[in-house]
Amino acid sequence: MDQRALIRSLHYAMERKRLLLMREHFLNVVSHELRNPLTSLKGSISLLHEGKLTDEADRREALRIAMDAIERLTRTTDLLLDLAKMNSRKVSMRPARFDLRPLITELGSFFRPDLERKGLAFRTVLPTWEVAVTADRDQIARVLTNLIHNAIKFTPSGSIEVRVSEDQGLALCSVTDTGPGVPAEERPRLFQKFSRLGGAQDVPGTGLGLSICREIVEVHKGRIWVEQAPSQGARFVFALPKAAAGASL
Repeated sequence: MDQRALIRSLHYAMERKRLLLMREHFLNVVSHELRNPLTSLKGSISLLHEGKLTDEADRREALRIAMDAIERLTRTTDLLLDLAKMNSRKVSMRPARFDLRPLITELGSFFRPDLERKGLAFRTVLPTWEVAVTADRDQIARVLTNLIHNAIKFTPSGSIEVRVSEDQGLALCSVTDTGPGVPAEERPRLFQKFSRLGGAQDVPGTGLGLSICREIVEVHKGRIWVEQAPSQGARFVFALPKAAAGASL
């Protein structure tokens, strides 16, 4: 066997091993993310169905647990469907010009109950002028939704800040929290599929959300990254080209 054939064989073997490990990890993550909420849902509904909860407060708590489980199942299913669409390139983008500022305001209202539940402050820093991009508004909303959701999930106390700014023809959006932050050594792989922070293994999640954010941003000819915030928390930033006449994806 010549040297080039040997190198190709080694590369093939390494890639096959990597794919097998990814498949095994995928099955473990999915089974965990589906089994746990299903168990909670089944237990809560069983208690209600069998009439074992006579106290109104207990019944309301069982319903809350069931709703949380349904929300988690829905989120996991949506992420898996998004991943399948991304991999098959079947995501349909509908680019149009829009201002980022109203979108930020809408999402602040959407997340208000979650923020109040955890006692987190929510701040926006928005310019007084239009910051327009040519992009699929729903997909960019998905990116911001995921980033804000993660910030709330990993921030035990303090605040979440969403900022919009401009720099050299780019529109910048950042989501900053006062949580534990992301260790420098873990940042390069954070946007890979199924990647989880070393200290976040006990927190529910598939490790798919940030990889889908990266896919969406890159389709829009932008980029996304994470850095340490001045508050020692994490700051997630994505940059998109500002809207220009005749711009399209």
